Amino acid sequence: MKKNLLRRLGLGALQHVIAMGILVSLATILFHSYLTVQTMDGPTTYALAPLETEPEFEDSKLFRDIFQTGTADITRLVVIKEQLETGGQFDPSKLIDVTEYANRKGAGNNCPVTVVYELEDLIKWGKYGVEYTSRAMSMSDFVNYFGPATSPDNFALDANGALYFAGFYDEEFAPAVKRYYSKGAISDESLTAESQAEQEERLQAVKQAMSSYTEAQLEDMAFSYILGAIPANSVEVSREDDGTLTVYFSMINGRYETVDREKRVAAYAGNWIEYMQLQSNIAEAVNGLSASYILYQNCNTLYQTNSNLKYVVRVVTDDGVMRSYTNQEEIGSLSDEAITDYYAEYRRYLIYYPDSLEFSGNTGLTETDIHGYLNEYDYAYPEKTHIWIGVDTTYEVTGDAFYSAHVLFEKIVPRIKFIVVILALLIAFWLLITTYLTVTDGVAIDSEGNQTYYLNAFDRIWTELLALGFVGFWLGANYGAGYLQTILNTVYEHHSLRTLGVTGAQTYEYAAFALYGGAVSFCFCVLWYSLVRRIKQASLWRDSMLHWILIMLERGLQFVLSHQNVAVSTLLPYNVFLVLNLAGVLGCVRLWKEQRIWAAAIIAGLVILDGVIGVFLFKANGERMDIFNAIKRIRDG
Repeated sequence: MKKNLLRRLGLGALQHVIAMGILVSLATILFHSYLTVQTMDGPTTYALAPLETEPEFEDSKLFRDIFQTGTADITRLVVIKEQLETGGQFDPSKLIDVTEYANRKGAGNNCPVTVVYELEDLIKWGKYGVEYTSRAMSMSDFVNYFGPATSPDNFALDANGALYFAGFYDEEFAPAVKRYYSKGAISDESLTAESQAEQEERLQAVKQAMSSYTEAQLEDMAFSYILGAIPANSVEVSREDDGTLTVYFSMINGRYETVDREKRVAAYAGNWIEYMQLQSNIAEAVNGLSASYILYQNCNTLYQTNSNLKYVVRVVTDDGVMRSYTNQEEIGSLSDEAITDYYAEYRRYLIYYPDSLEFSGNTGLTETDIHGYLNEYDYAYPEKTHIWIGVDTTYEVTGDAFYSAHVLFEKIVPRIKFIVVILALLIAFWLLITTYLTVTDGVAIDSEGNQTYYLNAFDRIWTELLALGFVGFWLGANYGAGYLQTILNTVYEHHSLRTLGVTGAQTYEYAAFALYGGAVSFCFCVLWYSLVRRIKQASLWRDSMLHWILIMLERGLQFVLSHQNVAVSTLLPYNVFLVLNLAGVLGCVRLWKEQRIWAAAIIAGLVILDGVIGVFLFKANGERMDIFNAIKRIRDG
């Protein structure tokens, strides 16, 4: 019988080699379709469309994406430089007013007091994290912590003459603290004699009304006022067995001293409302500035003179102070008109004057886009802000994002169509060989020249095992694909460029793709061709385990039907015996916990029943052996 095994083995080997080539070609496209570069937020991966239709890099989506990220980074960088620098240099001794900082960021809470720290201390504080100490006080101690809360200056009378807590007049408790507003005082020299008299009259009326209240009642009014003015979760109140109230709260740990050489934050507050607001502003400044410092380290060097992205950002504050931020110091002092003319010479640039709504550029970024970036940090960008951003398309600075992307674009895009054609041809050849081997598989020519079908040894395993093989193949292929995805992620994360061009994947990565392609092709073909041979030989059902089980059941049924007396006299009593034992065991299990007497009775009954049946079977078997021995003696004469 002629099977043409050598031809089939050769074509099969070629088929698997082609599969390896398919995966290697696919890996070449994937490895060079992404670029990872450093941005303000850390490594960022950009996609390069393999079939990019734009002939120039500056018109591609990759360029627009990198430029958009760079523009967003610069708008954030300017905000951070304003926070951390003095005269264009990082200033660790810069004084930070925490309440002013929080108010500028929109996180302020109308706190009337503030503290001032050196920038360096706030950044170091942020590395440790803001910590708090849990405290517990009686309600009276809590209310009067900053001074006597029941002072008549803190109370007033409503329109009906009822006494209520109006708020804290606490200048006397923290006189050295910088305050953003003052409620005034009866001793203020600006008050006229008549107004002083009115104030004195009001104060006497308040004192008269307060005389009808106990100290505890007045403290309760103050406590209710405090609870209504501070954040909802700032304190917890528990009533003790004796009816007193205990207040649980947290106070910030002052890790570093202020410029006044004071570590206790409470020393700067006159009451709990001011304290809670102040410690919130301190936490905002610590967390915000330490995060800004991390971004500053990541981004400041990224967009200095070692970048093909050039920028000038000029802001004029409300008090007329002009600040300029740029990585081109040689033009930073020019006039706005001169800078505009300079940037208009770049092939790709963006110029934006928000105060006059002037916008020009050819980078794909719109006025709405840049306005959105500025609006996110509106507290740092006054209305009179001018922005110039351009890209040096000669890419003289090597190693930055634009240079890397340009090299990648020029290296891959012109060749990508050729690689895609090769990939398509390899897939077509693999399918062609698969089709030929499928049609000719399992077919041979016998000695008389007739076509016949055959099976291999592997084809005689149960069909169900072959189905499990297909399931295992699917699971294994998915696992391998996941492993390849991990390799891709690793390549993308480390896919940077050096002065000599794109750093390709290592041999290991290409080998992993090639081995995966060969393994998938081999395993699929083994299973697929076995299925094809079974179909041609019509052995799918014949060689299945289910078919074998049904045959065994059929034979057993035929035996029972052909030995009816034995079936009735042996099988039925034996099955009844098994059912009774099973029912007895289940009954014992259910009754053992609650009715052990009945369970024991059932066990005893089962033992007696099994003993009787055992004796009966022993006796019947002995009689049968006597008969067999007698027949043997008769046969032997």
